[in-house]
Amino acid sequence: FGQVKPGVCIGFQHLPTQERSCLMSIKNLNLKAKLIGGFLGVAVITGVVGITGYWGATKLAGSVEEIGGVRLPSVESLLKIKVGAERIKAAQRTLLSSDLTSEETKRQFDNIDKAREEYEAAWKVYEPLPQTAEEEKTWKEFVPAWQQWRSDNNEFLLRKGCFGCCSLGRTG
Repeated sequence: FGQVKPGVCIGFQHLPTQERSCLMSIKNLNLKAKLIGGFLGVAVITGVVGITGYWGATKLAGSVEEIGGVRLPSVESLLKIKVGAERIKAAQRTLLSSDLTSEETKRQFDNIDKAREEYEAAWKVYEPLPQTAEEEKTWKEFVPAWQQWRSDNNEFLLRKGCFGCCSLGRTG
């Protein structure tokens, strides 16, 4: 790359003259060699950063698909199921009031029916989605508890006089 002046390798004075002449010092390189070496160094660093970035981006694409295609719909569906259960609980509490008119009672039964339709739709979205082992275990424990809760709700509604309303025949 450049001209080396024999015997002028700074920092290698302890070596014999013949060996010092074979070593190169950056100070002894001409400007052309220094520029070429600098640009090659920058090119190598840029290549390493580029390869690392590409690897990270491809790995991230798989994670984005997992989050957007599976996790978010799962969370959204479970949230809708929870909201439906809370709406049913609120309607049942309202039905416990002895001061309700028949119109207010009917509105609460309609609220229960609508809440059930919404959580059943969310249930159908959630169930076929892939689940982690922990999610699958929790879901298998949740389903029987939910069915018992649904059965208890149906019994409550029957006692409140909801015969043939509130989708009592459904099992979800």
